[in-house]
Amino acid sequence: MSANFPLHGQQLHQPQHFYNSNNNRKRRAAPTLRLRELEKALDLTKFCEQLRRLIDQPIKIPSTLSMCPAGQVAKSRHIPGKAKRDLLSVDDIWSDDLEKQKEEKSCLYNAEDVGEERKWLLDLLLEESDADSGGEEQITDQDLREILKIHHKRRKFQKEYHSDLMNSQYTYYGAGLISAKDRFNENQQKIVRKEQQQSTSN
Repeated sequence: MSANFPLHGQQLHQPQHFYNSNNNRKRRAAPTLRLRELEKALDLTKFCEQLRRLIDQPIKIPSTLSMCPAGQVAKSRHIPGKAKRDLLSVDDIWSDDLEKQKEEKSCLYNAEDVGEERKWLLDLLLEESDADSGGEEQITDQDLREILKIHHKRRKFQKEYHSDLMNSQYTYYGAGLISAKDRFNENQQKIVRKEQQQSTSN
């Protein structure tokens, strides 16, 4: 078995090792949890996929703009009291994570002392709403008359509201859900005790 030795005049080539000052430096730390959450929040992958699906769909003409014979008006199948769904609605972009988003959204409200009496209000606050659907309905004269009618009723009952002590128990009914300390139960118990004391003394 022969070995290859360098001939006369040839130099022995050996691998050169260069000193790298970075070798002594600490490796970069792994991304922090906050940074990973920020990257996840800025990820537009799902939005782009939804946009691509919308682009691939054929153009939808709203019922109010559909072609109708002269003299006929297209009838909308919109249900009164229910917001119309926009073609570019983002409601179903994160449809797979609705439960997770609802759980994260619940952290915005003080739900520690919410009983059955206010559970409906908390559920309403946690509901997913489509912000893009607003402003599509036009206010008619009938709507204005209804608003004015409700306004007069509200003013009438507002004058009589404070005359009844028991109405004061609802002071923190909604505000308690967005406050650091929910005072609804404490205030309600205080008013009920006060009312009982007054009724007993009478």
